[in-house]
Amino acid sequence: MSNIPFPGLRSFKESEKRLFFGRDQEIWQLKGRLRHNRLAILLSPPKMGKTSLLRCGLVPELKEKGFPGKAGSQWKVLTIQPDKDPIKTLAEALAQPGILNNQRLTPDFLEEIHKKLSANVNGLVDLYRSSEFVQFFNLLIIVDPFDSALSNPTINHFTNLLIRAAKNPQVAVYVVFSLSTTSLPQISHLPELVEALQQSSFHLHPLNQSELEIAIKNPLEQAGVKMEDALLKLLVEKLATEPDQLVKLQESLWKTWWEWKNEQGQEVIKKSHYLKAVGARGNIVAKARMADEGDPDAETLSMEDAPASAPPEKKPSKVQSLLDNLAMEEDSPRMEEQEDTPPPPPPSLSPSQIADKVYVGLSSENRPLCKRIFQALTLKTKDTPPETLRPRTLLELQDILDSEAATLRQVMQAFVQQGSLIFPAQIRDNDPIQLGEPSILEEWQRLRDWMDEEQQNALVYTNIAKRAERYFLEDDQEALLKGPTLKETLEWKKANKFEQGWAEQYHKKFNLAMEFLNICQEMDGQAPPPPPPPPRMAEPEPEPEPEQEYAPPPRYEAPPPREEAPPSPPPPAERPKIVIKKKT
Repeated sequence: MSNIPFPGLRSFKESEKRLFFGRDQEIWQLKGRLRHNRLAILLSPPKMGKTSLLRCGLVPELKEKGFPGKAGSQWKVLTIQPDKDPIKTLAEALAQPGILNNQRLTPDFLEEIHKKLSANVNGLVDLYRSSEFVQFFNLLIIVDPFDSALSNPTINHFTNLLIRAAKNPQVAVYVVFSLSTTSLPQISHLPELVEALQQSSFHLHPLNQSELEIAIKNPLEQAGVKMEDALLKLLVEKLATEPDQLVKLQESLWKTWWEWKNEQGQEVIKKSHYLKAVGARGNIVAKARMADEGDPDAETLSMEDAPASAPPEKKPSKVQSLLDNLAMEEDSPRMEEQEDTPPPPPPSLSPSQIADKVYVGLSSENRPLCKRIFQALTLKTKDTPPETLRPRTLLELQDILDSEAATLRQVMQAFVQQGSLIFPAQIRDNDPIQLGEPSILEEWQRLRDWMDEEQQNALVYTNIAKRAERYFLEDDQEALLKGPTLKETLEWKKANKFEQGWAEQYHKKFNLAMEFLNICQEMDGQAPPPPPPPPRMAEPEPEPEPEQEYAPPPRYEAPPPREEAPPSPPPPAERPKIVIKKKT
């Protein structure tokens, strides 16, 4: 998948810097803000590309060029997503080997860091000063997204820890908060952050037309591919005023790329590839414009091009819905005047409703596989910005899910046929497969529950694998699981029955982890008891001998007299010896 110049619906990764274009000015400005204040608050509406800007813009720029400072261009970057316990999340990030020291992570060390951070708002400064290891580099802490923790009771202390460290001239700590502008009303209870907004806020704006053109053309040039000017112009004009332009841009380009690639022999990406890839929904304007320009590839616009169901609009608030309903009742005619009026058409289904309908229509055998397919195509992480989409090839899904390709195709094809919920339409062995409708990530509650379950299972397995490494490689006896914890872990393993392909997504030491669990069972006395011996077969009772009629004992008769052997003849007499005398 490394030859695809567009990431689709997910954020850019740091390794994809060569494909990230259109934000040069913002990178330079954000870097300058961070250099002067050592604190930056990145603001923008949702889905404006804040995570991609930080990963593929700011971080590589600092690592490659840096700026004059205490530690030159040497940087360590911690990206955290505060969730249920922001201070604990920060402690776990700082406890990693190579940050405060170069030793392996131990529970005691993690607990010590957590206590110091919780003790006072200068806890991060104190940890920095007490560490000799951290003096050799700049430490950049990125909180992305910051919105997820605003309702947490410890968020004020967490925020002050970072702001105090960024303001202290004796420590080389730099901090970036990534915050959606829709969450600004929720930070009124964070006075130090509100004060910092005046000098450290940086607003990220949509791409203008020239930046959009660069963001489209340059990644294609990296891949050695060209796009016709008419399509480039159409995309730029259409997306320049869209509020969620980057999401639509990457989705459209990702799908168009695969339609172009499937038509082997084409040297240029054309409008026809775009229209075929994105579909009729949302592209009627594009077709009309093509027809007006006299494009030979343009199709005649007709009602057949209209979508079967209009895309779901943004849901109004409950109050607004009530007002709208009251207004409709005020303006509507009386009931007696509506007798001949046909009923209104049924409302169209949203993508999440379609997904639920498809899932319910699957056979009972295929529903568990459907759940695991969507878990493999999505991801919810704990300590880093969530990569909500994970494109997978069919071969990768076979390995992860331990399932046949024909069965996987059958399940996914049901979602392809209903609203292109899975893309691409033709599922080949080596083509990346991903969700075709990003809205179901937030609106389909069943999928959100599946993602939560997958996250928990991944965390449990990863914990087992890391303990196994500590036990086998470091001879750490404290890593052994015991008592109720071991019992719950074994019950979890029995209930999930995960395969090696699934487990190695998260940690490669699968066999080591399984051997570790066996040792924990033996050491804790929870090894499964040996199977009982097979039951002994009952010995058959001896059959009674048949009764015999009484017979008197046989009459005694004397044995016949023995015949005496004839006497043996006497031995023959010895013959006398004959002596012959010689004459003298």
